[in-house]
Amino acid sequence: MDRAQSHPQAEPLSAHRLFCTSDIDLARHGVAGKFCAHDLTPGAGHHDFAVRHNHAPGQSLSLNFLSYGSEVVIDPGELTDFYLLQIPLRGHAEVTTGRREVAADPGCASLLNPTRSTRMIWHQGCEKLLLQIDRGALHHLAESLLAQPLPQPVIFDPEVRLDSPVLQGWLREF
Repeated sequence: MDRAQSHPQAEPLSAHRLFCTSDIDLARHGVAGKFCAHDLTPGAGHHDFAVRHNHAPGQSLSLNFLSYGSEVVIDPGELTDFYLLQIPLRGHAEVTTGRREVAADPGCASLLNPTRSTRMIWHQGCEKLLLQIDRGALHHLAESLLAQPLPQPVIFDPEVRLDSPVLQGWLREF
């Protein structure tokens, strides 16, 4: 059962609505304005295409809720400036980042690294909570914690198992 079904509630971040549209070009432009330029191609069920994007900004991170309604193929290439933790609340997606493939669903999130090329298929009904983290801020924090410069960017494993005991307490809040 999806977390969203087990904890019925209002749409996440609904008080922070950025936009809602069924226009593909407006959706691409709106999402790119908060993340990065990308190719966006509706797939099967494109008549249900209806993007909802809620956005709560912070200093070095933002929290977002995003849904496309229909299946979409999203190809941002390298994110460059940020990391993106994508937590599926409903549905599933196939995420290819670098040489890894992640089958994302409510039990498995994906974590996109800024220096790895990414391509995704969000299937119809996929809704995600997205945590965007500024690359420079994370790099600076890592260097401060290690008390030494890092010669390369921080790279995370792109598959995040949400059923791990460490994450269970945090996820109950959603």
